Amino acid sequence: MKDANGNESGKRKKIKKIAINFVGILLLAIGLSCLMTYDFNALVGPAERVIDYQSSDFYQQVVNSRNERELDSNVVIIPVDSLSRMSIALLLNEISICEPAVIGLDVMFSFPNKGDSLVLLTLLETPSLVLPMGVEELADTAAWVTKEAYMFDETPLEKRGIVNVDIDSPYGVVRTFRPYYDTNQGRISNIATALAQRVRPEAVERMKQVLEQQGGEALHINYDAREYDILNPSEVLQHPEMLENKVVLIGMLHDPQDFHITPIGEYTPGLMIHAHALSTILNGEYLTPIPQWAKWLLGLLLCICFVVASALSLNYRAGNLFMRIFQVVMLLLVVVIGAVVFVHCHMIIELSFPLALIALGLLALDLWNGILGLLRVKDL
Repeated sequence: MKDANGNESGKRKKIKKIAINFVGILLLAIGLSCLMTYDFNALVGPAERVIDYQSSDFYQQVVNSRNERELDSNVVIIPVDSLSRMSIALLLNEISICEPAVIGLDVMFSFPNKGDSLVLLTLLETPSLVLPMGVEELADTAAWVTKEAYMFDETPLEKRGIVNVDIDSPYGVVRTFRPYYDTNQGRISNIATALAQRVRPEAVERMKQVLEQQGGEALHINYDAREYDILNPSEVLQHPEMLENKVVLIGMLHDPQDFHITPIGEYTPGLMIHAHALSTILNGEYLTPIPQWAKWLLGLLLCICFVVASALSLNYRAGNLFMRIFQVVMLLLVVVIGAVVFVHCHMIIELSFPLALIALGLLALDLWNGILGLLRVKDL
C-alpha cells in the first residue's frame, strides 16, 4: 500500500510540476510577445514613423512575385505627363469619341493659364467625367476639409472624386483606401468609388456591405498580380476599341511628387494606386483581416504546441537540437500557411503575434529556468 500510495503521490507531483512549468513558460512567452509587438511608433509623431511593415505587405509581394499576371479588362490608363492643360482638354474630346464608360482625371491645375475658359468648358461638357478633388484632415480631429482647387471648384461637386491616398505620413505605406470622406461639404466619394458608381453600381453596394462588416472607414487595396493597358495619348484615335465601354484613367505616371510607397514598390504613382483600388471594387476581391480573437487563438495554440514539445524533449539527449529544428519548422509553416490563405481566400493572417510567440518560446523557457534559479526553487 505504501508503494502504491507513494507512486500515486509521485505522479501527482510530476503532473503538478509539468503544469506549473507549462503555465509559467506560456505566460512569459505571451508577455514577451506583447512587448515585442507593441506599436512603439505610437510614442512618436507621424513624421517620424519610418518603420511601417505589416504581414499583408509580405503576402502582396508573394502574389506579385509570381510569373502569372492578369490583364484588367475594365481599366485603361492614359499618361499625360508631357501634355499641357489645353492638350489634355483636346485629349478628352478624342476619348469621348471612343465612347468609354467613364473617364477619371487625376490632374490638378494649380494656377491660371491662357485658354483656361476653353478648358473649363471642355471639362463641363465631357460626359461621364470625374474630376479630382483634395481634402485635408484638421489637426487633432477626425474632420476632413476640402482643399481649394483652381478651375475644378467651378465644376459640380457630383462630378468630382477625392484623390488623396490613405497614409499617415510621407513614409507610410499605402495599403488601404477610404471609399468616402465626411467633409465640410458633406460625404464625398473617393475617385475609385465615384468611377465604380458610374459603371457598376451593384459593385459599390457590395463594397458598402464589406465596409460595414469590417467595421472601419478604409478597405485594403488588393494589389493582385494585375496589369493594365497603358495607351499613349497619340494612339487614342488609332485604337478606339481599347476604350469602348472601359474606365479610362488619365494622369501622371512619372511625377516624383506623386510617388508613394506600397506593398508592391517604393515608387508607385498615385494613378496606379487609384487603378488598383478601382479594380478591388469592380472585381469584388476584398482582403479580410482575421478577427483579433482568431489571431490570439492561433498564437496561443502555436505557443501551447511549442511549450508541450519543449517539455517532452527535456527527457532526451538531443532535446535542445530537436527544439531548434521544431522552432524553425513552425516558423516556416506559419508563413507558408499565411501566404496560402491569402492567395486562395484573400484573408490576412497577421503574423507578428504568432511568430513572436514561437520565436520567443525558447527565450521564455530560459527565463523561466533563470527565475527558478534565482528563487532557488529546486523541485520545479
